[in-house]
Amino acid sequence: TIPCPAQHASHNIFSMHDLSPYELLRLEKIRRNNARLEALGLGVTIAVAAGANKEPKKAAAPAKKRKHPRPTDRSNVPRRSSKRLKDKKGNPTADASSVAGGNDGDRADADDAPPVAIDYSYLPQEPDQLDDDEFQVYASLRAWRLERKNELEIEPYKICQNRTLCELIRRVRNDPSWGSLQCDGSDRGEEDVAAELIECWGLGPSKVAADGFGPEMMKVLGQESNVTLLNASRARHDQHEQHEDEGEEKES
Repeated sequence: TIPCPAQHASHNIFSMHDLSPYELLRLEKIRRNNARLEALGLGVTIAVAAGANKEPKKAAAPAKKRKHPRPTDRSNVPRRSSKRLKDKKGNPTADASSVAGGNDGDRADADDAPPVAIDYSYLPQEPDQLDDDEFQVYASLRAWRLERKNELEIEPYKICQNRTLCELIRRVRNDPSWGSLQCDGSDRGEEDVAAELIECWGLGPSKVAADGFGPEMMKVLGQESNVTLLNASRARHDQHEQHEDEGEEKES
C-alpha cells in the first residue's frame, strides 16, 4: 500500500504563501486525490509512511535487460499540460479562492489527468519537474523562504531561487543522507556537509556555511512531514518499477 500523506498539509499553505494560482491549484488537486485514497481505505498512517513497521527488503534478483528502456532525455518527458492548468498558470489575476474551488467539470479535468512520467535521475530546474510528493515538500520550503524573507526584509531570490529548492528536494529524495549531519548512523562534520551542499545549483560558500541558508533548508527537509513525503515518493517509484518488471516477465 502506498503512503497517503497528511491531507491538511495543503490547507496550511493556503493561509500564508507566495505560490502562484497554478501552484495552489496543484496543491488542492493533491489534497483531493489524497482524500479519495483515504475514502477508499488506501491510505496508511504517517508512522508506516515514514518507514515504521517496514518489512526487510528481500535479496535483489539479478538485473534484467528491459525491453523498453526508460527515457534518458528529459526534453521528451511530458509535463503536466491540462488546458485549465495552463490557463491558470498564465492568469496572474486568479485568486486563491477560485483556485481552491472551481466547478465539477474543472475538477474532473484536473483529477482525471493521466500521470506524468518523472525521470528521477535528473535534477529538476522547476517545480513542474517534481512529483506530487516532492511538490508538497517544495511548498513547505517556499513557506519557509517567505518567512525568512519577511524577517530579513530582503527579496526571496537573495535567499535562494526556486531551482535551488527543486534540486535540493530531488537530491535528498534520491539520497536521504545527502547534506545531512548524519550518515549511516555516524556523525559528520560541518565541512563534509558544506562540501555536499555546494554541489547544489545556486548555493555558494556563504550559503553552505554552518550559519547559512543551506543548513536551514536542510532542517526544513528533515521535518517529519517532509521526510514522510519523500519516503512516499520513493515507495511509489519502487512499486511502479516492480509492476513494470512483473509485466515484462509475463511478456517474456
